Amino acid sequence: MLEKLKSPPLIEALCEFRFSATEDWDWTVPGRLYDELKDEFPERGQVQAIEVKFDAKQLSHRSKIDRVQMKRKDGSAMVQVGPHLLVINHLLPYSDWNNFLKLIINVLEKYTELATHATFKWIGLRYINQIPIKNEELYEIGRYIVLVPPIPKAIERPLASFYQRYELKHDNPEGVLIHQTGVAKSPSGQLNIMLDLDFVASKVSNLDKKAIGDWLIKAHKQIEIAFTESIESELLKKMKEGIE
Repeated sequence: MLEKLKSPPLIEALCEFRFSATEDWDWTVPGRLYDELKDEFPERGQVQAIEVKFDAKQLSHRSKIDRVQMKRKDGSAMVQVGPHLLVINHLLPYSDWNNFLKLIINVLEKYTELATHATFKWIGLRYINQIPIKNEELYEIGRYIVLVPPIPKAIERPLASFYQRYELKHDNPEGVLIHQTGVAKSPSGQLNIMLDLDFVASKVSNLDKKAIGDWLIKAHKQIEIAFTESIESELLKKMKEGIE
């Protein structure tokens, strides 16, 4: 297991479950789930999506509820429920994997007790990291991450930005690790290297509760390995020691 970092770059972890739409979605599920979780997630809200329709005579649009959100008072975690969708977000401060796993399993158990016909279609476990850099250091991204854009010498120039994505197949557990790195600027103008690791699987319809837990543990292990192997060793050492 990865040694606990004193200066972790993590900004969000989330686990997403999608379920097969074999039956009409029951909109009483979010309200009943809220009743089960309100002691821990008392703040409730709704996210609306815009539905656009075209026909021969006119263009029309209307708002519809996309999902219901339930949040902790301190904003450190959130549960989102929508049609055949369950997402558990862990924001900051992030405690540790064991606590996050317990939260995922607890919420999932309560959800499946209410949505009794829910069959797993897709699972994703995702960790989003943000590493601040100075603007003048963008051309030195090798000081931060190991995977760097392979630019031929003849066309090499100072980087204005970059983005790269790899989809890596795994068999233990079965799934795909989506590995993304790139540059993003915060609203304050701070330049950051983003390291986004998302382990996803779609062959999950036969998994039961225990198998889901085992899958999550193995997926998290692969994400840990990808994180440590993607961060430059000296920077990883500083994160462990808490050196800015």
